[in-house]
Amino acid sequence: MVGPLPTLTVVVDGLLLEALDVVADPSQLVGRLQRGDLAAWSELHAIYLLRPARPRIEVETGPIVRVGSHRRVPDFRLRQGTDSPWTYVEVTQPDTSREERRLAALMADLTSILMRLEGRFALQVSLRRTPSPDEISAIVERCRSALERADAAVEELPAGLGLLSLNQSPPGQIVLGDDGEPPRPRIGRAQVIVVAGEPQRHVAVRLDYQDERAEIFLRREARQLPEDAPGLIMVDLARAPGGVTAWEPLLRRRFQPKIHTRISAICLFTAGFESSDGGEVWRSRGKLLLNPHAQRPIARSIATALGNMAADSDVPE
Repeated sequence: MVGPLPTLTVVVDGLLLEALDVVADPSQLVGRLQRGDLAAWSELHAIYLLRPARPRIEVETGPIVRVGSHRRVPDFRLRQGTDSPWTYVEVTQPDTSREERRLAALMADLTSILMRLEGRFALQVSLRRTPSPDEISAIVERCRSALERADAAVEELPAGLGLLSLNQSPPGQIVLGDDGEPPRPRIGRAQVIVVAGEPQRHVAVRLDYQDERAEIFLRREARQLPEDAPGLIMVDLARAPGGVTAWEPLLRRRFQPKIHTRISAICLFTAGFESSDGGEVWRSRGKLLLNPHAQRPIARSIATALGNMAADSDVPE
């Protein structure tokens, strides 16, 4: 590998490792980092983002807490000075899941079937939920009917499944958009047939899939947090489709008076290299979402430190 990237990667690792100076006993975390544990690197990045909450910040990894009759181990806890309450933190990294692989196979099958329809066309199917086998047959029949009835069309699929878009762009020109609907995490698949150098038809299938999964992982991570102290969930979106824009509304909808009240806030974060006038730089980006129904708020200094990543983060005044 040539160029500045190898050097920048070493520099970034050094920056993150500096965050260990606020960890009371970093040996366990260091051991996991040395083994290449990706979750450990996410936790280190989260601690790095919290360092501006200094002075006198103290971090302990793997604290043991009792939640009801269960023994739980959050990723770490932090406080500012011995007189301050602990805030407990869970770090999670949504990733390619078994469910995503199953849905990718479903989309591949649907794309293959639709590609066998006759004619020159550009077809996009945007699904709001996972279709059943019978509904897949209905989607295929609706697409076949649209091809027979119209040169171009945008219409609803049966049972609120989603939208069918026919010939809204030339064959081979796949346009990504939200179809007038709210931004959501999606996965997609597209296939193009080209004859003599000219695209003859393409099919694109897109599927909303994160809404239920967001609730599943949020519920799982919340179980690790105690009920008698502020709780913070930090979500590393480095490998999550949709990023902050898509995940924010999904998680905000789960801030309700009678659920997830032990979660004081959620921090969405990611990082990467960006071009600047001075060359390549590494920056963390993200957003802090405060839970208006939380039993206990996080400390103002923690909210300010995390809120600095985005001007429109929820930072208390």
